[in-house]
Amino acid sequence: MKININWGLVFESMKFYLIEELHRRAPTHDGDLKRSITAAIQDDRLIISALHYAIFVDQGTRPHMPPVDALEKWAKDKLGDPDLKWALAYHIKKYGTKPSWFIRDTIEQELPGMLARALQVPGAITVEK
Repeated sequence: MKININWGLVFESMKFYLIEELHRRAPTHDGDLKRSITAAIQDDRLIISALHYAIFVDQGTRPHMPPVDALEKWAKDKLGDPDLKWALAYHIKKYGTKPSWFIRDTIEQELPGMLARALQVPGAITVEK
């Protein structure tokens, strides 16, 4: 007896569930981060991509001086005053940023269930005698 797993089909199914869950959990400001999350299958690997700052939103940062102009829109939208970008920058310089763990938690909490559902897709597992 030979059991075959069609990993391409399994990954394709998992890709749908994973992107859906990452979109649901991603913190939103203007939606750019959420919209940037995509997945592709390359060489039997499932590759998740997002904007360059997704990892910093997920894991937080140590204290550092961020590029102040990059904070202007956030300061305007969240604090009501674009000039507060400087105060925000100095806060990050002193304290860093807190992690959201939206990527880590999605992978740790949801991936086993996603794999189980993907393996139930017709054609994912075949048996030869």
